[in-house]
Amino acid sequence: MLHLKDSYWAQTDRELTQLFYDVFYADLLLLVSDQNELPNDQFSAVKSALREGKIKYKNGQFSGKFSIAISRELSRFAKLDARSGIWIGRPPADIQAVAASANFRSQALIQKAQRLIDQMQPVAIETVKNIRFDFEKPLADMDTQAVKDLHYLGIHPDLTPDSRDKLLEDYNYNQQLNVKNWTPNQVERLRTMTERAIQDGASPREFAQMIMGEWGVTKNKARFLARQESSLFLSKFRRERYTEAGVTDYIWMSSADARCRESNRWGQPAHGPGGPLHGHRFTFGDPPPSGPHGEPQEPGEPFGCRCIARPVV
Repeated sequence: MLHLKDSYWAQTDRELTQLFYDVFYADLLLLVSDQNELPNDQFSAVKSALREGKIKYKNGQFSGKFSIAISRELSRFAKLDARSGIWIGRPPADIQAVAASANFRSQALIQKAQRLIDQMQPVAIETVKNIRFDFEKPLADMDTQAVKDLHYLGIHPDLTPDSRDKLLEDYNYNQQLNVKNWTPNQVERLRTMTERAIQDGASPREFAQMIMGEWGVTKNKARFLARQESSLFLSKFRRERYTEAGVTDYIWMSSADARCRESNRWGQPAHGPGGPLHGHRFTFGDPPPSGPHGEPQEPGEPFGCRCIARPVV
C-alpha cells in the first residue's frame, strides 16, 4: 500500500541541510574558527582565561568558569558572591587591559558576523532559484507501489512522461517556496542571536557555541520541510494517480502503531484504530475534517500523519 517512507524524503533532507549550511552557517563558522586564541600567560591563570574566553570581566564582575587556579588568583583582589557565583572586585591595571582587549576582540567578531548575516537573505533567494531537488527515485518508487495497488483492482495505468515531469516540477517549486518563505525567519533568528551575544558580552568561544546551537534548530527545520513537503506530495500524487485511473474513493487506513495521532485540543479527530476516520470510505477531493484546526485534509496531509488511502471501486 502506498504510504510515506523515510527514503522518500531522506535525500531532500540532506540537500536542504547542505543548502542551509552553505547559505547561513559556512561563513559564520569560518569566521569564528579563524579567531586564533591570543597567547596564554604562563604566570596568570586569570589573564589566560580572559584571552581564551573562559571568563569575562565587565563592570567590576568576573563571570564564567573558574578553575582552582583562577579562583586562587581572583581571591587576591576580588570576593566571591556565593549566590551568583560571580567574583566582584577591581583587578590590577594589567588584568583590566587584557579584559578590555578580549572584550574588544569579541565585539569586533560579532559585528563582522552581523555584516555577514545582512547579506544572507538575497543570497539565499538567489541560490534557491537554481537548486533542483533530486526526487526522481522517490517518485519512481511511489509509482511502482501505486501501480501494484491499482493492479489489485484490475486497473493498469501508466504514468506519462508529461505527468512525471509536472509532478517533479511541482515538488521542486514547492520546496523552493518553502525555503524562500522561511529565509526571513532564519535571518531574523541569527540577528537576534548576535544581538544577544553583544548584550551578554559573549566571548568568541561562547559565540561559536551559540552558532552551533542555532545550527541544531536549522537542521531540524530542514528535516521538517523535507518530510512534510514529501508527505504532501505523496498525498497529491496518490489522489491524482488514482483519480486519473478512474478510482474516486478510498478507505482511510491508520498506520495502526504507537505513533498514531490522538485527538488534540482543537478537536482534531484521532487517526488511529477506533477513531472516526480509520476504516471509513471517503472521496478524493472531498476529505473529512482531519487537519489540526478541523480543516478537511486527506491521509498524509495533516502534519505528522502517516495514514494511508486504500483505493476502492
